Amino acid sequence: QSDIGRKRHRFVIFKELARIARDSSLWKSFFRMCIENDCSVCIRGFPINPNDPSQLFLLDILAAAAEYEVNLTAKRIRENVFYAMKSSGKFNKTRPLLGFDPLVVNGEPKVGFYSVNPAEVKTVEWIFEEFCRLGSYEALAQSCEEKSILNKTGEVFTAPILRYLLANKRYIGKWELNPENRMKDVKRLMPYEHFAEIDLPHGAVVSQDLWDRVQKMVTEVAGNHTVDK
Repeated sequence: QSDIGRKRHRFVIFKELARIARDSSLWKSFFRMCIENDCSVCIRGFPINPNDPSQLFLLDILAAAAEYEVNLTAKRIRENVFYAMKSSGKFNKTRPLLGFDPLVVNGEPKVGFYSVNPAEVKTVEWIFEEFCRLGSYEALAQSCEEKSILNKTGEVFTAPILRYLLANKRYIGKWELNPENRMKDVKRLMPYEHFAEIDLPHGAVVSQDLWDRVQKMVTEVAGNHTVDK
């Protein structure tokens, strides 16, 4: 674009429109820059001549229609995800989490639903208690490695993975939708953007007392403002 602006090129060739950019506003501004600097644009199979300002008006109309369709599809997806979780506790996607397995009904996995793995829950309880004792993510990761305790994907625990595990409300049978909008005015949000706390079908798998103690330690560690050791 800098070279075109300096009139160093007389033409530019693209295999297809998507090679320029996925955002219509970006490739429209690119076309405009090429026109202003007498640089021809050639795009294979593109039905509109991007070098003709009058035809770019038609492009604007097509782009607006395409953008509307994309936004409408995104809205439908977000609505479906929101109401599926709110009505039945179905996840759209989530990381594998120690203590839970995909729910299987009549031999078929139920996508988005999870069942409790009692053996792994015992390990989770040990991790929770050990964190309360050590008060350190790094020390907890080392302790897990010494005992050959791995995460759900079969890898060693790291401090970031432990932070995710120790603060995950699935262990008390809860989930939060749109937590970033908790304090926002709902009148300014779409219904599927509202904050909501969901009761998950599997219920709590660790005691509320243990959860509260862990969250208290999480807060204390975060408030230390020192390198976690």
